[in-house]
Amino acid sequence: KALGSADGTALVAAFGLPVKDALQGHADWTVHGRIPNDPAAGTAGLSLRLDSSLKGLAINLPPPFTKPADTSVPLAATLQIQDGDKLEFGWQYAQRAAARLQFVSQTNRWQFDRGTVEAGSGETTLPSTAGLTLSGKLDEFETAAWLSYSGTDGRDNAIAIQQLLP
Repeated sequence: KALGSADGTALVAAFGLPVKDALQGHADWTVHGRIPNDPAAGTAGLSLRLDSSLKGLAINLPPPFTKPADTSVPLAATLQIQDGDKLEFGWQYAQRAAARLQFVSQTNRWQFDRGTVEAGSGETTLPSTAGLTLSGKLDEFETAAWLSYSGTDGRDNAIAIQQLLP
């Protein structure tokens, strides 16, 4: 078990996210997991889960992610390495959004293979074929606000998406 605190500005900088003022403040987190200690077996079996209430962190993104610093909204993120060549990353942001993404090891790099992003409540499952599936239902979606994070006038959003998916 590990405990810590994350600074919003530092997270944006560390991940190179195109959302400069989106995260402000600090939030405590806890990580539970299993780290294999068998070098011969490689990294297979690595399993980590991060939990945070996000209290203290303001999220200045359009709905469904908007959150004032003084409120708690549970975030859970998981990371697992399966069979040494598949990495699965998932997260759930309260009942607002969730994702499950799978990456495969190709020539010493993790390459995106398949995934699902679900808006609203619901369990996410990996699609049976390569690619990204978006689904769900939102009460509100501000297209112009989201496109403002693409760094363009909205005509070429692939640049921002490629920044988020290595």
